Amino acid sequence: MLNIGQYLHKLLLVHQEVGVPGIGIFKSERVPARFDEIKGTFLPPSNRYSFIQHEPVDHYLVNYISKTAGLNLEDANEALEKATVSLVTEIGNKGEIKIDEIGYLKEQEGAYVLVPFAPDSFWGLQPVKELISTPSTTSESEVVINADELTAEKGVAIQAEETQEAQNTFEEKSNNGKIWGWSIAALLLIAVSSFWWYTKNQSKTSVQSLPIAQHDGKETKPLIATDTVAIQNDTIKKVIDTVPAKKKPLIQKASKTLPYSIVLGSFKTMDLAIKQAEYFRTIGIDAFVLESNMPYNRKKICYGLYATKEEAKKQLEKVRNDINPEAYIFP
Repeated sequence: MLNIGQYLHKLLLVHQEVGVPGIGIFKSERVPARFDEIKGTFLPPSNRYSFIQHEPVDHYLVNYISKTAGLNLEDANEALEKATVSLVTEIGNKGEIKIDEIGYLKEQEGAYVLVPFAPDSFWGLQPVKELISTPSTTSESEVVINADELTAEKGVAIQAEETQEAQNTFEEKSNNGKIWGWSIAALLLIAVSSFWWYTKNQSKTSVQSLPIAQHDGKETKPLIATDTVAIQNDTIKKVIDTVPAKKKPLIQKASKTLPYSIVLGSFKTMDLAIKQAEYFRTIGIDAFVLESNMPYNRKKICYGLYATKEEAKKQLEKVRNDINPEAYIFP
Protein backbone atom coordinates (compact mmCIF):
# COMPACT_ATOMS: atom_id res chain seq x y z
CA MET A 1 0.00 0.00 0.00
CA LEU A 2 1.31 3.41 -0.93
CA ASN A 3 2.23 5.81 1.87
CA ILE A 4 0.60 8.93 0.41
CA GLY A 5 1.86 11.10 3.26
CA GLN A 6 5.52 10.50 2.38
CA TYR A 7 4.90 11.39 -1.26
CA LEU A 8 2.94 14.53 -0.33
CA HIS A 9 5.64 15.66 2.11
CA LYS A 10 8.35 15.53 -0.57
CA LEU A 11 6.22 17.09 -3.32
CA LEU A 12 5.08 19.98 -1.11
CA LEU A 13 8.71 20.99 -0.63
CA VAL A 14 8.72 21.84 -4.36
CA HIS A 15 5.09 22.66 -5.24
CA GLN A 16 2.64 24.89 -3.36
CA GLU A 17 -0.35 22.64 -4.17
CA VAL A 18 -0.57 18.87 -4.74
CA GLY A 19 -3.89 17.13 -5.43
CA VAL A 20 -5.07 13.66 -4.40
CA PRO A 21 -7.89 12.39 -6.69
CA GLY A 22 -11.09 11.67 -4.81
CA ILE A 23 -9.95 13.54 -1.67
CA GLY A 24 -8.81 17.12 -2.40
CA ILE A 25 -5.83 19.47 -2.66
CA PHE A 26 -3.08 19.76 -0.03
CA LYS A 27 -1.35 23.16 0.16
CA SER A 28 2.00 24.21 1.61
CA GLU A 29 2.66 27.71 2.97
CA ARG A 30 6.23 28.83 3.58
CA VAL A 31 6.76 30.49 6.98
CA PRO A 32 9.96 32.60 6.98
CA ALA A 33 12.54 32.57 9.76
CA ARG A 34 11.55 34.74 12.72
CA PHE A 35 12.52 35.72 16.26
CA ASP A 36 10.37 34.61 19.20
CA GLU A 37 10.67 37.46 21.71
CA ILE A 38 8.98 35.51 24.51
CA LYS A 39 11.39 32.56 24.32
CA GLY A 40 14.34 34.63 23.10
CA THR A 41 14.88 32.14 20.26
CA PHE A 42 15.50 32.39 16.52
CA LEU A 43 13.09 30.01 14.74
CA PRO A 44 14.13 28.52 11.35
CA PRO A 45 11.99 28.64 8.17
CA SER A 46 9.16 26.11 8.20
CA ASN A 47 6.24 24.64 6.24
CA ARG A 48 2.59 24.99 7.28
CA TYR A 49 0.06 22.65 5.62
CA SER A 50 -3.61 23.26 4.77
CA PHE A 51 -6.32 21.50 2.76
CA ILE A 52 -9.20 22.39 0.40
CA GLN A 53 -11.79 19.89 -0.79
CA HIS A 54 -11.67 20.36 -4.56
CA GLU A 55 -11.09 17.88 -7.35
CA PRO A 56 -7.39 18.27 -8.31
CA VAL A 57 -6.30 19.30 -11.80
CA ASP A 58 -2.58 18.56 -11.45
CA HIS A 59 -0.78 15.25 -11.99
CA TYR A 60 2.21 15.77 -9.68
CA LEU A 61 1.38 12.85 -7.38
CA VAL A 62 0.80 10.14 -10.02
CA ASN A 63 3.85 11.25 -12.02
CA TYR A 64 6.03 11.15 -8.89
CA ILE A 65 4.74 7.69 -7.94
CA SER A 66 5.42 6.45 -11.48
CA LYS A 67 8.97 7.82 -11.39
CA THR A 68 10.00 6.67 -7.90
CA ALA A 69 8.25 3.27 -7.95
CA GLY A 70 9.28 2.44 -11.53
CA LEU A 71 5.67 2.03 -12.74
CA ASN A 72 4.00 3.16 -15.93
CA LEU A 73 1.28 5.79 -15.63
CA GLU A 74 -1.56 3.28 -15.85
CA ASP A 75 -0.19 1.12 -13.01
CA ALA A 76 0.65 4.23 -10.96
CA ASN A 77 -2.94 5.48 -11.38
CA GLU A 78 -4.29 2.10 -10.28
CA ALA A 79 -2.04 2.01 -7.19
CA LEU A 80 -3.01 5.59 -6.26
CA GLU A 81 -6.71 4.80 -6.68
CA LYS A 82 -6.45 1.80 -4.32
CA ALA A 83 -4.64 3.91 -1.72
CA THR A 84 -7.25 6.72 -1.86
CA VAL A 85 -10.14 4.23 -1.61
CA SER A 86 -8.49 2.77 1.50
CA LEU A 87 -8.09 6.26 3.02
CA VAL A 88 -11.71 7.22 2.32
CA THR A 89 -12.95 3.91 3.78
CA GLU A 90 -10.92 4.35 6.97
CA ILE A 91 -12.13 7.94 7.39
CA GLY A 92 -15.71 6.72 7.01
CA ASN A 93 -15.19 4.05 9.68
CA LYS A 94 -13.06 5.96 12.22
CA GLY A 95 -13.91 9.57 11.41
CA GLU A 96 -10.25 10.44 10.88
CA ILE A 97 -6.97 9.12 9.51
CA LYS A 98 -3.32 9.98 10.10
CA ILE A 99 -1.37 11.10 7.02
CA ASP A 100 2.34 10.75 7.77
CA GLU A 101 4.39 13.99 7.85
CA ILE A 102 1.22 16.06 7.17
CA GLY A 103 -1.45 15.70 9.89
CA TYR A 104 -4.86 14.17 10.65
CA LEU A 105 -7.58 14.25 7.96
CA LYS A 106 -11.04 14.30 9.61
CA GLU A 107 -14.62 14.22 8.33
CA GLN A 108 -16.86 16.94 9.77
CA GLU A 109 -20.41 17.60 8.53
CA GLY A 110 -19.83 15.73 5.28
CA ALA A 111 -16.57 17.53 4.44
CA TYR A 112 -12.88 16.77 5.01
CA VAL A 113 -10.82 18.95 7.37
CA LEU A 114 -7.03 18.77 7.91
CA VAL A 115 -5.50 19.18 11.38
CA PRO A 116 -1.81 19.67 10.51
CA PHE A 117 1.14 18.69 12.64
CA ALA A 118 3.45 21.36 14.08
CA PRO A 119 5.24 23.35 11.34
CA ASP A 120 8.01 21.28 9.77
CA SER A 121 11.39 23.05 9.67
CA PHE A 122 13.46 23.00 6.50
CA TRP A 123 16.38 20.53 6.31
CA GLY A 124 16.09 19.67 10.02
CA LEU A 125 17.15 23.11 11.24
CA GLN A 126 16.67 23.66 14.98
CA PRO A 127 15.79 26.84 16.93
CA VAL A 128 18.78 28.84 18.16
CA LYS A 129 18.93 30.71 21.48
CA GLU A 130 19.92 34.37 21.38
CA LEU A 131 23.50 34.95 22.50
CA ILE A 132 23.99 37.71 25.07
CA SER A 133 27.56 39.00 25.09
CA THR A 134 29.17 41.58 27.42
CA PRO A 135 31.51 44.11 25.81
CA SER A 136 35.15 43.78 26.93
CA THR A 137 37.02 46.87 28.16
CA THR A 138 40.55 47.27 26.84
CA SER A 139 42.99 50.07 27.59
CA GLU A 140 45.11 51.42 24.82
CA SER A 141 48.48 52.94 25.55
CA GLU A 142 48.84 56.46 24.35
CA VAL A 143 51.89 57.37 22.34
CA VAL A 144 53.28 60.85 23.06
CA ILE A 145 55.70 62.44 20.63
CA ASN A 146 57.98 65.07 22.08
CA ALA A 147 58.79 67.71 19.48
CA ASP A 148 61.93 68.71 21.36
CA GLU A 149 63.47 65.33 20.54
CA LEU A 150 63.64 66.17 16.83
CA THR A 151 67.20 66.88 15.77
CA ALA A 152 68.35 70.00 13.97
CA GLU A 153 69.27 67.93 10.89
CA LYS A 154 65.67 66.73 10.49
CA GLY A 155 64.36 70.29 10.78
CA VAL A 156 66.73 71.48 8.05
CA ALA A 157 65.73 68.59 5.76
CA ILE A 158 62.00 69.33 6.19
CA GLN A 159 62.53 73.03 5.39
CA ALA A 160 64.51 72.15 2.23
CA GLU A 161 61.76 69.78 1.04
CA GLU A 162 59.06 72.46 1.53
CA THR A 163 61.10 75.02 -0.48
CA GLN A 164 61.61 72.57 -3.37
CA GLU A 165 57.91 71.62 -3.38
CA ALA A 166 56.82 75.29 -3.57
CA GLN A 167 59.15 75.88 -6.54
CA ASN A 168 57.82 72.83 -8.40
CA THR A 169 54.23 73.94 -7.80
CA PHE A 170 54.92 77.41 -9.29
CA GLU A 171 56.51 75.93 -12.44
CA GLU A 172 53.64 73.45 -12.87
CA LYS A 173 51.01 76.23 -12.64
CA SER A 174 52.89 78.31 -15.24
CA ASN A 175 53.02 75.41 -17.71
CA ASN A 176 49.36 74.58 -17.15
CA GLY A 177 48.35 78.19 -17.90
CA LYS A 178 50.10 78.10 -21.29
CA ILE A 179 48.44 74.79 -22.22
CA TRP A 180 44.97 76.09 -21.32
CA GLY A 181 45.50 79.22 -23.40
CA TRP A 182 46.39 77.29 -26.56
CA SER A 183 43.48 74.86 -25.99
CA ILE A 184 40.91 77.68 -25.74
CA ALA A 185 42.22 79.34 -28.90
CA ALA A 186 41.98 76.06 -30.84
CA LEU A 187 38.40 75.46 -29.66
CA LEU A 188 37.33 78.96 -30.75
CA LEU A 189 38.83 78.41 -34.21
CA ILE A 190 37.01 75.09 -34.61
CA ALA A 191 33.70 76.62 -33.47
CA VAL A 192 33.91 79.52 -35.98
CA SER A 193 34.77 77.13 -38.85
CA SER A 194 31.90 74.79 -37.97
CA PHE A 195 29.39 77.64 -37.80
CA TRP A 196 30.46 78.98 -41.23
CA TRP A 197 30.22 75.51 -42.84
CA TYR A 198 26.81 74.80 -41.27
CA THR A 199 25.38 78.19 -42.40
CA LYS A 200 26.58 77.65 -45.99
CA ASN A 201 25.12 74.14 -46.29
CA GLN A 202 21.88 75.07 -44.55
CA SER A 203 21.14 77.78 -47.13
CA LYS A 204 21.64 75.27 -49.98
CA THR A 205 19.44 72.67 -48.32
CA SER A 206 16.65 75.19 -47.73
CA VAL A 207 16.56 76.16 -51.42
CA GLN A 208 16.65 72.56 -52.67
CA SER A 209 13.95 71.35 -50.30
CA LEU A 210 11.30 73.91 -51.34
CA PRO A 211 8.26 72.06 -52.78
CA ILE A 212 7.18 72.82 -56.37
CA ALA A 213 3.55 73.91 -56.31
CA GLN A 214 1.27 72.68 -59.12
CA HIS A 215 -1.86 74.64 -59.93
CA ASP A 216 -4.59 73.14 -62.11
CA GLY A 217 -7.32 75.61 -61.21
CA LYS A 218 -9.01 73.21 -58.81
CA GLU A 219 -9.15 73.36 -55.05
CA THR A 220 -7.28 70.46 -53.45
CA LYS A 221 -9.10 68.70 -50.65
CA PRO A 222 -7.20 67.09 -47.77
CA LEU A 223 -7.09 63.31 -47.85
CA ILE A 224 -8.17 61.29 -44.79
CA ALA A 225 -5.38 59.03 -43.58
CA THR A 226 -6.14 55.31 -43.75
CA ASP A 227 -4.79 54.98 -40.21
CA THR A 228 -7.77 57.03 -38.98
CA VAL A 229 -10.20 54.50 -40.46
CA ALA A 230 -8.22 51.65 -38.89
CA ILE A 231 -8.27 53.38 -35.51
CA GLN A 232 -12.04 53.91 -35.76
CA ASN A 233 -12.56 50.24 -36.65
CA ASP A 234 -10.34 49.14 -33.73
CA THR A 235 -12.30 51.40 -31.38
CA ILE A 236 -15.62 49.90 -32.51
CA LYS A 237 -14.19 46.39 -32.09
CA LYS A 238 -13.00 47.18 -28.54
CA VAL A 239 -16.46 48.53 -27.62
CA ILE A 240 -18.07 45.36 -28.97
CA ASP A 241 -15.56 43.16 -27.11
CA THR A 242 -16.28 44.92 -23.82
CA VAL A 243 -19.95 43.90 -23.89
CA PRO A 244 -20.10 41.15 -21.23
CA ALA A 245 -21.08 37.71 -22.51
CA LYS A 246 -23.97 35.97 -20.82
CA LYS A 247 -22.64 33.48 -18.26
CA LYS A 248 -23.85 29.91 -18.50
CA PRO A 249 -25.66 28.62 -15.40
CA LEU A 250 -23.75 26.41 -12.96
CA ILE A 251 -26.47 23.74 -13.10
CA GLN A 252 -27.48 22.53 -16.57
CA LYS A 253 -29.38 19.54 -17.87
CA ALA A 254 -29.03 17.48 -21.00
CA SER A 255 -31.65 17.84 -23.72
CA LYS A 256 -32.82 15.76 -26.65
CA THR A 257 -30.73 17.86 -29.01
CA LEU A 258 -27.60 17.86 -26.76
CA PRO A 259 -27.71 14.59 -24.77
CA TYR A 260 -23.96 13.90 -24.38
CA SER A 261 -21.40 15.52 -22.07
CA ILE A 262 -17.84 14.91 -20.73
CA VAL A 263 -17.67 14.09 -16.99
CA LEU A 264 -14.70 15.60 -15.06
CA GLY A 265 -15.64 14.16 -11.66
CA SER A 266 -18.52 13.56 -9.23
CA PHE A 267 -19.49 14.29 -5.61
CA LYS A 268 -21.98 12.88 -3.12
CA THR A 269 -23.85 16.16 -2.58
CA MET A 270 -24.99 18.94 -4.87
CA ASP A 271 -23.33 21.61 -2.68
CA LEU A 272 -19.87 20.05 -3.05
CA ALA A 273 -20.38 19.63 -6.79
CA ILE A 274 -21.38 23.29 -7.20
CA LYS A 275 -18.32 24.45 -5.20
CA GLN A 276 -16.06 22.33 -7.44
CA ALA A 277 -17.67 23.75 -10.61
CA GLU A 278 -17.18 27.29 -9.27
CA TYR A 279 -13.52 26.51 -8.60
CA PHE A 280 -13.07 25.22 -12.16
CA ARG A 281 -14.52 28.45 -13.53
CA THR A 282 -12.12 30.56 -11.47
CA ILE A 283 -9.19 28.87 -13.27
CA GLY A 284 -10.75 29.26 -16.73
CA ILE A 285 -12.50 25.88 -17.18
CA ASP A 286 -16.18 26.27 -18.23
CA ALA A 287 -17.54 23.43 -16.08
CA PHE A 288 -21.10 22.88 -14.82
CA VAL A 289 -23.11 20.45 -12.69
CA LEU A 290 -25.35 18.07 -14.62
CA GLU A 291 -28.87 18.21 -13.17
CA SER A 292 -30.02 14.90 -11.70
CA ASN A 293 -33.30 14.02 -9.97
CA MET A 294 -32.02 10.71 -8.56
CA PRO A 295 -31.69 11.15 -4.76
CA TYR A 296 -28.69 8.79 -4.23
CA ASN A 297 -26.94 9.44 -7.53
CA ARG A 298 -23.52 11.18 -7.42
CA LYS A 299 -23.65 14.71 -8.81
CA LYS A 300 -21.54 14.90 -11.98
CA ILE A 301 -19.32 17.85 -12.93
CA CYS A 302 -19.31 18.10 -16.73
CA TYR A 303 -17.64 19.97 -19.56
CA GLY A 304 -19.67 20.76 -22.68
CA LEU A 305 -22.94 19.43 -24.17
CA TYR A 306 -22.81 17.65 -27.54
CA ALA A 307 -25.38 16.47 -30.08
CA THR A 308 -23.58 13.22 -30.93
CA LYS A 309 -21.12 10.93 -29.20
CA GLU A 310 -18.63 11.49 -32.04
CA GLU A 311 -18.54 15.24 -31.27
CA ALA A 312 -17.86 14.47 -27.61
CA LYS A 313 -15.05 12.04 -28.52
CA LYS A 314 -13.30 14.80 -30.49
CA GLN A 315 -13.05 16.90 -27.30
CA LEU A 316 -12.41 13.99 -24.90
CA GLU A 317 -8.70 13.62 -25.70
CA LYS A 318 -8.06 17.35 -25.18
CA VAL A 319 -9.98 17.30 -21.86
CA ARG A 320 -7.98 14.29 -20.63
CA ASN A 321 -4.68 15.97 -21.52
CA ASP A 322 -5.50 19.42 -20.10
CA ILE A 323 -7.93 18.81 -17.20
CA ASN A 324 -8.46 15.24 -15.97
CA PRO A 325 -6.97 12.03 -17.49
CA GLU A 326 -9.91 10.05 -16.05
CA ALA A 327 -12.63 12.07 -17.83
CA TYR A 328 -15.30 10.05 -19.69
CA ILE A 329 -18.39 10.55 -21.89
CA PHE A 330 -21.86 10.38 -20.33
CA PRO A 331 -24.20 8.66 -21.02
